[in-house]
Amino acid sequence: MKIRLTLFLLTIFVWKLSAQYTVPPCPMPGQSIMDAPLLDCCLDGYSYAMQPPIFPDAPPPGFCGTIENQQWLAWQAPQNVIGLKLSIEVSNCIGLQGIQLHMYDAGSSCDLFSLMPVSECIETTTTDTITAMNLTPGHVYYILLDGYQGDICDYTLDVIHLFKCTQPPPTLNGPSTADPGQTATYTVLFPPPSNCPFEPNNPCGNIKQDNIICVGQCSGGSDPLTFTWTGPAGSSVTPSADGLSANVTFGTESGFVRVLITGPCYYLELEIYVTVCTIQPPVLPSSVVADCFGSAFIFVNGSNYVDYQWSDGASGNPAILFGQGVFVVTVSDVQGCTATASTFVLQPATPNIFLYGPSTPICPGEAAMLTTQVFGGPVTYSWSAGVSGSGSSVTASTTGTYSVTVTNNFGCTESADVAVNSYPPVVPVTLPALSLCQSELPYDFLGEPVTSSGNYQIVLQNWQGCDSIVNQSIT
Repeated sequence: MKIRLTLFLLTIFVWKLSAQYTVPPCPMPGQSIMDAPLLDCCLDGYSYAMQPPIFPDAPPPGFCGTIENQQWLAWQAPQNVIGLKLSIEVSNCIGLQGIQLHMYDAGSSCDLFSLMPVSECIETTTTDTITAMNLTPGHVYYILLDGYQGDICDYTLDVIHLFKCTQPPPTLNGPSTADPGQTATYTVLFPPPSNCPFEPNNPCGNIKQDNIICVGQCSGGSDPLTFTWTGPAGSSVTPSADGLSANVTFGTESGFVRVLITGPCYYLELEIYVTVCTIQPPVLPSSVVADCFGSAFIFVNGSNYVDYQWSDGASGNPAILFGQGVFVVTVSDVQGCTATASTFVLQPATPNIFLYGPSTPICPGEAAMLTTQVFGGPVTYSWSAGVSGSGSSVTASTTGTYSVTVTNNFGCTESADVAVNSYPPVVPVTLPALSLCQSELPYDFLGEPVTSSGNYQIVLQNWQGCDSIVNQSIT
């Protein structure tokens, strides 16, 4: 944010007569602390004369003498003011003794004898000053004047300096980018002064007369301020009732949002340069299918982007995204404007295959059935060499390891293999030739009746369950 400060805060109050202002009359001093008039601008340049003594009185703590013709004035420390340097000019003293001057804090009570001095006590027949420090803004303080030994003099009080606590300048808060037609709120923030809050305290109930005002002059840091707001070309500005904020509806032009803060002794201009964004949204496919390893390669279409940030933490263009779901990309241009787009990443199902074969060796000459069970289909099958058939089930007739690879519609593959074993070949058995008499017929040849001579063969199952051939010649 760019802030241009043209600020002058008067810390020396010079409330003098001016040809363009009419200074209202100031009230008479009080004869006790209770009826002391509460002054504002009248304190600077306050003129009066001591009156003849009425009766001597006991002085408050720290006063430099007794009191005979006391006069009391009250003054409330303005906002941000923690110290006062006050001068007194004494003239026309009848007794040539002069005037005594002292300043007090009444604390939380209005007991004359509990007053706490906040300045030095002076006696002068000419000109002198007092300085009161460590004041609390908002507290009412009391100025006691008394003619030394009852002397009667004219006097004038002048505020030489008001000491202020550190007051950081206000700031203008609001966004530095906006879209055409967008309404944004901008606010002036006044930070609190450092270590000097305003704490009103008037224990004696002193009254400030309505006609005692600071006409056109600085009133100690609580001046009424005027806020004048402007926006970029083509925008509309609607200030709040108190002027501390404004709603700005932007057109298509970038420019400054400014507020000019003015007062009788205050001038400050704050500004924020606002970029009205014309960035075009990026273009993404509505959905994309990740590869079989779970990653999706995404390219963002669009121009004049300088930064790409994805919702999963990825960055750059193109980007590789992992996982399934909605992914959002935020693009930025050189002006800091942003736009977003989203895409849905679908994770393909990788096929899961189980391949089953015989659990025991096969007999020579037999074919083993190889069967698959697949999840994540439909799929196509690719078998290794040596099998007969295709698809989800095939046969194999020789010992070996057979494999199958399945591929689904997304191009994802999965493989499995199975071993096929076979028993060794069975060697035929030839029994010795047999000569029989006619009376021995029929002959039982391994359960088969033989009624005549010839060469006989029978197939039996061996202990492995495989066929075994037995040959027999009978005459």
